Amino acid sequence: MSLINIIAAARQTERALLLNWLGKSGPFSDDEPMETADDLWWLDEDDVTDQGLGAAGRKLLVGEAASSFSLTHGSSSRFEQSPLEVLQGLPGEPLWIASVVNYWELAGLEALDSSIEVEPENWDSFISTCISRYPNLMIDEQNFTAGLKKHPFHRNVVRRGFVLLKVLDDLAGGIGSDGALSEPALRLLEDYFQGGKALFSDEEPQDKHVFIFRDNSNGSDIYCSWHGKVKTPQFRLHFQWPVPVGQRYIKVLYFGEKLTKW
Repeated sequence: MSLINIIAAARQTERALLLNWLGKSGPFSDDEPMETADDLWWLDEDDVTDQGLGAAGRKLLVGEAASSFSLTHGSSSRFEQSPLEVLQGLPGEPLWIASVVNYWELAGLEALDSSIEVEPENWDSFISTCISRYPNLMIDEQNFTAGLKKHPFHRNVVRRGFVLLKVLDDLAGGIGSDGALSEPALRLLEDYFQGGKALFSDEEPQDKHVFIFRDNSNGSDIYCSWHGKVKTPQFRLHFQWPVPVGQRYIKVLYFGEKLTKW
């Protein structure tokens, strides 16, 4: 059935709810855009940077799960295939290729839905998931709880937090026994720690006195001016960088509202 026929066939109360949802929040839900270096994405000769396949490519680039569903209705066999090869960079000079698993039949979409992890519904669930999901990070549960529970639960903070922590976890996983970084870890630094739109950056010199955090694992104070950014709302994730010699994990000591307002 078409959408207009579904609305016409619905009971009055259902119709009112459906129209209210369509008018205010549906039918699409957007995450906060993820900014990456060399942020151009192509499917064949078509620029999909600002479309769903571009968003899927960015997620796969940082190790997040992503797939696509194509509404073909038999109009084009181009999208009745999987995976779809989405190129980062330029069509003739790709920097990376994202293989996006694609579905175009309802059965495939139902199977995908059943496999998706349920998102945390509160801060406690989010914090416990972070601690268990990222083994290369030492997440200070007490500081996370203090920083997050001052504020109403926000799904964009959860989604963005998972992206930031996944990059840090992969980076820490690339620290060798001699302290040197692996090639994939160096690529992460290049992609996410450099440039004006980097996911992570250091604070300005005049603000650095603000970023002393208590490490509750040993009672020491640690300077952590490097941070990951959440734009909506204005939250920051502060972590120890670079790590001390001999340490093969990254300490993450704060997640909460932006501490500098000037």
